[in-house]
Amino acid sequence: MYNLSTVFKTDISAVLTVKSGLDPHRLEFLKKITYGIDGKDGMIMRRILKDDSRGVGEPLDEVVCVDQDCQGLTARGTYYVNVEKLGHGSHWRRTYGQQVYSPFLLAFYNEDETSSKSYSVAKATMMDANYSLPDNVAIVTLQNLDDGTTLLRLAHLFQAGEDPVYSVVAKVDLKKVFGKRTIKELTETNLSANQKKSEMKKLNWRVVGGTESGPTPLKGGPVDSEALVVELGPMEIRTFLLRF
Repeated sequence: MYNLSTVFKTDISAVLTVKSGLDPHRLEFLKKITYGIDGKDGMIMRRILKDDSRGVGEPLDEVVCVDQDCQGLTARGTYYVNVEKLGHGSHWRRTYGQQVYSPFLLAFYNEDETSSKSYSVAKATMMDANYSLPDNVAIVTLQNLDDGTTLLRLAHLFQAGEDPVYSVVAKVDLKKVFGKRTIKELTETNLSANQKKSEMKKLNWRVVGGTESGPTPLKGGPVDSEALVVELGPMEIRTFLLRF
């Protein structure tokens, strides 16, 4: 006899707690398209023939017609399922989910079409061969800008208290990330990369009637210009402009 209860659900993932006796497990879904998971049912597409009075004002009856033959709209997707003991599934969901939803996309173009060479296979690396990013960190953006700088965004993948091992401050060694290049200048900016962090003024808001004061969030400290080690607290995103 199993007892299923929804822990949380989003457009891209859902987690169900499966309790059997005294040994609870967590059944986790990752999905490649947007659809709902509600309680015990995982739905690829929700279709109704009568308005359910939930704000749309019409039945959710989408159809596709080919030569006067109309069939209900079918959406196909991919399930990724993982079962772990309670408290041990976050690592798979965060790291594997990153591979499913945000894989690295390499893009190349020829600046001068008249003199450029065409390569069928592109092979290159800048990272130190003996170094890899921590499991709780992802490179969100790596882009060369028109002014000669390189935009870099690093993100911590875990929430505070989500995992006993990975919900901690992570460190990224930029000298090893760009092992074959020399960083001459590093400037931290806001998330949009249009203002230096050193020039930002933090606003402290007073909440009328607010009495809750949670723990202080863990955040990374300033980056030493010599060591070039970036610290990231849980769910923290840091943005930098690099000049090589």
